[in-house]
Amino acid sequence: MSEKVTTIFIEDTGIRLLISKGKEVVRWASAPLEPGLVSGSIILDEARVAEKLKELFLRAEISAGKVIAGLSGLNSLYRLITLPELPKAILPEAVRHEAGRVIPASLDEVYLSYQTIPAPSGETRAFLAAYSRKETDVLVSTLRRAGLKPTTLDLLPLSLCRTVNKPKAIIASVRSGCLDIIVMVNAIPQVIRNLPLHGEATLSSENITAISEELERTVAFYNSSHTEEPLDSTVPVFVSGDLAEAQDHWQSLVGTQMYPVSELPSPMEHPKGFPANEFIVNIGLALKRVPLAKEGAYYSLVNLNALPEIYKPERVSGSRVADPIAAAIGIGILAILGFLGQNATTGTYSLRFTHCYNHHTGMQFFIRTNLMKIQV
Repeated sequence: MSEKVTTIFIEDTGIRLLISKGKEVVRWASAPLEPGLVSGSIILDEARVAEKLKELFLRAEISAGKVIAGLSGLNSLYRLITLPELPKAILPEAVRHEAGRVIPASLDEVYLSYQTIPAPSGETRAFLAAYSRKETDVLVSTLRRAGLKPTTLDLLPLSLCRTVNKPKAIIASVRSGCLDIIVMVNAIPQVIRNLPLHGEATLSSENITAISEELERTVAFYNSSHTEEPLDSTVPVFVSGDLAEAQDHWQSLVGTQMYPVSELPSPMEHPKGFPANEFIVNIGLALKRVPLAKEGAYYSLVNLNALPEIYKPERVSGSRVADPIAAAIGIGILAILGFLGQNATTGTYSLRFTHCYNHHTGMQFFIRTNLMKIQV
């Protein structure tokens, strides 16, 4: 029997609380936040927001306890990486080693989470997320102040991906003045872009034009590296947040591409009148506890827990001591990876480069995001 799941999402303008059981919405509640308590998805006043959380749970007559919480994901980075097949004991260190090469940020300023995904024999593939330590730490601290126990964190773009069941899809979401564009192909988020929008009116004509251009740029980028199977005009675009409430702008959003546009769907059953768009992030969070990825389905395979290890209950087991042989093998493999990074002409391997654009600095750069089969 499915247990009830409590999800929390805090954004600049309010708090969303959802209780679900399996694929059914049971209860929901929300509370507005005054300007200045949360800005740019970072909680600025922990004490006041914690009080707001307590008041919301009390008003909704819901007991405080374990929760799944959402992070905005603004300024987060996502990569698909491929490594040689590795012993499980040394995989975390190998992923961190590769992250140090493909993430254009200091690893001291971000948390890293990853999840392995299906890969051909002889390879290990992983979906990697790097996200703000500051936003994460202050969120966990605020939840704890409110008497809540966060057991799982997820990033907004990954939460939205969990609601889509299409072989190919594009998701465009605007919330709290931030834009997320995601390309989903074969149940994997292939491209995730996020950036702040300018001005108080997030759906001004200027911003609609900017969103349309960003959508076109994202599709062009994906198609440039997937010429054998590009995104075409039949690929659906799903909109969420402010965009879902602005149907008059949908045609302007896709321009001449003529993609079919509709509101991001909810795979959950819910009572009539339930504002699904308002709580779609919570729905994605709740779906972390529902086995959606069945045969023939295209729901996202990425379901990592972004809660940093330092906040997880300590578990003592023999696995804390790595097998000496596996560790030795791992050191050798890491040495090979480091050698390949410094000697691009040695061995036979394939590199994929990703074009990135930093909207804050205006800098463009290319990074290596995929190390394929290695022969030495």
